[in-house]
Amino acid sequence: MRRLTGAAIALSVAALVMSASVLAATDRKAAGKDWPTVGGDKDNTRYSLLSQINTSNVGKFGGAWFKQLNATTRSPPVIGDGLMYINDTKSIYAESVQ
Repeated sequence: MRRLTGAAIALSVAALVMSASVLAATDRKAAGKDWPTVGGDKDNTRYSLLSQINTSNVGKFGGAWFKQLNATTRSPPVIGDGLMYINDTKSIYAESVQ
């Protein structure tokens, strides 16, 4: 069996890392109007492409509605197709975000 030199191993590892990062970059999609998973995307980046709310106007906003749950929750909501899904320890709720 032939032994690989240090340079060959380093080149192989670099190629593997490069291909993995290219695949991850093409598969990643920042959250837009939907927040389909906890954290916004499969990598939990909590990043949104939306730009209407930013550091210069965020202080002007307040709560738009309130939902009283039957129990405590610590789960972040998931948003898709105009519905926000939230849960407590006993139930799952789907609320319109329109």
